[in-house]
Amino acid sequence: MGSFTEGTYLIKNEATGLYLTVQDHAQDTVTQQRKFAAKFQDQQSWVVKQVTPEESERFAGLYTLQNLKRGTYLHVPSKSGAEAQAVDLVGAGQGVDRTYWELTDEENGRYGLRNDTSLRASEETVRYRMWLGIRNLSREEGGVLEQCLPLSSDDRPFQFWRFEQPEVPREEPRVCGGSFESYIGTYKGTYKAVPVRLPDGTSEIGRGIGSMFGGADAGGSFGRAIGEGVAQFAAETYDVTARFYLDGNDRKVEVTTLKHKPGAKPFTDVCGFGLNLSKSAPAAEFHVKTAETYVVGEPDPMDPNFDVTSESQVRDLDRKGRAVDSVISFSVQATDCSVGSHQPRRLHETRTEKGLKIEIDLHRV
Repeated sequence: MGSFTEGTYLIKNEATGLYLTVQDHAQDTVTQQRKFAAKFQDQQSWVVKQVTPEESERFAGLYTLQNLKRGTYLHVPSKSGAEAQAVDLVGAGQGVDRTYWELTDEENGRYGLRNDTSLRASEETVRYRMWLGIRNLSREEGGVLEQCLPLSSDDRPFQFWRFEQPEVPREEPRVCGGSFESYIGTYKGTYKAVPVRLPDGTSEIGRGIGSMFGGADAGGSFGRAIGEGVAQFAAETYDVTARFYLDGNDRKVEVTTLKHKPGAKPFTDVCGFGLNLSKSAPAAEFHVKTAETYVVGEPDPMDPNFDVTSESQVRDLDRKGRAVDSVISFSVQATDCSVGSHQPRRLHETRTEKGLKIEIDLHRV
């Protein structure tokens, strides 16, 4: 035959249009199947390599067909060269002389395959040479491959094969921020909570509190002053640094916050984080403390935050009080991924909660 280029190929039967395939449920079984999707084509891909004289003088010029997924070789079980033997797969070094194949050029891009055992068993009588074909001329998926005598001209395409290049698997597009690994790294930015303002300029919080002093008109100047004071007290801004990382199999985020007020000191808290895929864009969700727990008022033993573990804490509680935590919540959505990347360069959230408009804006560093 003419020169055949070694390489990795899908091998398609000319008559059936189906492909040499290794079955998942039976590792040594070879049948014909429809072409699989690109990412599964390793079951149908065959490394075709020609034997060199240095490797074996006896088999030089013949070919081996190694399945890409299994690493095993197309093989004829018996040395007899008998007809109707179903081919199978064997590992390297097993049944070596029955893993070599002759490729015959049948023109128009078609090739025949004959096992070396058949060639040697029929050296004197060409008509007994066996060809790789499909049992019972089956056109169905699952048809068994076997070696058989040459067929009539009408049926010869069942013993012809085309060698095609495997398709390159297309990488599935990954959603921006769609996996936990997307967030690994550090983000910096701000957390801002400001009062929601009504059309008349008063805050939603102020209007609600002021109304307790005088009805729907927000209680006059005294009520409005009290309400607006509470609204301003509720407003707060933090500088935020969030470092997402893996601790073994645990997903963690270390968050350092610094409140915008005189004398404030940075505070760091570590917690796990979740991934909310139900929003318009994936969001990393977590809750962190912005300061140490402190105690005010009457202690409540049923409070889950009430915990006494040292004598100093007992002395602190002698003045009576309950544990208070300052906690802020994050549900920051992934945005601004680079083309081809699933790693967000920005995490952002805007929400309204208890009369406050909260905006969190973090950028990857």
